[in-house]
Amino acid sequence: MIHRKTTPGELVLVLEERKGYILETEKYREKIREKPREKTRKKNREIVLKLIRKRPEITTAGLAEETGLTPNWIEWQISQLKKSGLLERVGPDKCGHWRIKES
Repeated sequence: MIHRKTTPGELVLVLEERKGYILETEKYREKIREKPREKTRKKNREIVLKLIRKRPEITTAGLAEETGLTPNWIEWQISQLKKSGLLERVGPDKCGHWRIKES
C-alpha cells in the first residue's frame, strides 16, 4: 500500500498490490483522534467553567494553576468560550470578573 501525507477527511488515491495486480481505489481518510481529543477538551472545558462559577474573579494564571493545564491552553479555551457566547469578561483585567451565560 502506498501512502502520502494527507489531512483528515481528504479524498486520497490508494494503490494496493494484490496477487500481482495493482488496484487503484479512492478512500476518505478518517478522523481517528478527533473524538477522544474532543472528549478531553469538553471535560477540561467543564472543569474551567466549574472553577469560574465558584470564583468568578479567578485569573487565567489561577485557572492554569488549579487545573494543571497550561496557561496557553486556558487562554485558548477562554477565547473559544467567548466566541461561542458562553463566557464574557466584565470589568477590567485586574479587578473584573467572569460571567457565564447559561444557554
